[in-house]
Amino acid sequence: MRFQGKVAIVTGSSRGIGKAIALGFAQEGGDVVLAARTIEALRTNAEEIRALGRRALPVKIDISRPGDTEEMVKKAIQEFGRIDILVNNAAYTEIILKPFHETNPQDWDGEINTTLRGTLNCCRAVLPQMMKQKSGRIINITTAGVKTGSQLLSLYGACKAAVAQFSKSLASELAPHGILVNAVAPGMIGTGALDRVFGQDLLKTYLATLGVMRIGEPEEVASVVLFLASDEASYITGQHYSVCGGLSPQ
Repeated sequence: MRFQGKVAIVTGSSRGIGKAIALGFAQEGGDVVLAARTIEALRTNAEEIRALGRRALPVKIDISRPGDTEEMVKKAIQEFGRIDILVNNAAYTEIILKPFHETNPQDWDGEINTTLRGTLNCCRAVLPQMMKQKSGRIINITTAGVKTGSQLLSLYGACKAAVAQFSKSLASELAPHGILVNAVAPGMIGTGALDRVFGQDLLKTYLATLGVMRIGEPEEVASVVLFLASDEASYITGQHYSVCGGLSPQ
């Protein structure tokens, strides 16, 4: 039980990769703060975690709002007394495949405020507690497109690239405080978001063109996140791991 006595916050944990990560922590003894905009799904996931004998706190949150992230951390400390792990998985989901020149500046705000600023807000909110504890793990979810380029998803890729660079810089800042920061870059993972953005026909064509072995499963991303949050990764920080079936060259 790698996470016995540990408390993890997982944003975007109503479904998909975030849900798999949250359940993974609980299956290995951790207590979990489930954070997302859809409280009904979070409550259902919380019941699954409690059925495993672990504690769960569902929190409805818009990570683009600093006040929401600060309140999430306040509730987590009130409920559990500590925060050991933050997984920034939540991202903007109203994505449409479109060339950049066809986008409008007003369309950019959702992606920038959620995918990038939301990650910054969550990190800033947890750091006082982690620094007080002199320990902590932060794992930021990016995308394999950061390393390959994201055709028709240029703004999404840019925001995730900013998260990747932020992770490296933050790792250097926080190492003296005992806090490790890493990033994980999923490739084509079988979630509702993937189907919604690409559609089945385009997805098959895209995969064949790229030569990717298959679509990945959310649990395969979760396993890498759990490793980075565990004591087994105590000498790893500032790294960016791909979980992409060969999509990314590194």
